Amino acid sequence: MSENDALMKALADVSERRAALEAEYERIGAELAKLRLAENALRAIVEDTPIEDLGLPRPAAGPA
Repeated sequence: MSENDALMKALADVSERRAALEAEYERIGAELAKLRLAENALRAIVEDTPIEDLGLPRPAAGPA
């Protein structure tokens, strides 16, 4: 394998790993946002604080 081929393979491997990590980062970020929202909603319930005071969106009307 020539040096250029080895560098091209290394670049492809690094690019693939970066893309995988970025996708995982986005997934974890979305999960973290959901957990923060749930934590704040539960805090509002426990502390008997209106959701509006916490800056949380009101639950949508309809079936749960």
